Amino acid sequence: MSDTVKDIFENDFFVLSAMRYAMGRMTYIVYETVRWIISVWPHITSGTKSLVRRELSEALMRDAIDRDAGKDIGFLGALCDRDSWEALDEFIDRQDDE
Repeated sequence: MSDTVKDIFENDFFVLSAMRYAMGRMTYIVYETVRWIISVWPHITSGTKSLVRRELSEALMRDAIDRDAGKDIGFLGALCDRDSWEALDEFIDRQDDE
């Protein structure tokens, strides 16, 4: 495997793995994961970007349902954790607008 292909594979693999691991956590890992995903966004493939968009959108909807049901802790964790995921969603929207 060439270094370029390896780098693309690793970025894509780790972006999805890190995001899936951090969803629902309630520690610093959420903020750090979102910050890292934003930093590598230009280096991941369009297919992975689509997966991130879809999974993040679904997670935000599930979290909204939990909060509408009166839960203090939603699918994405505490409110500060949801704020981090919303920041990623807004970042992605801005990238789509460019």
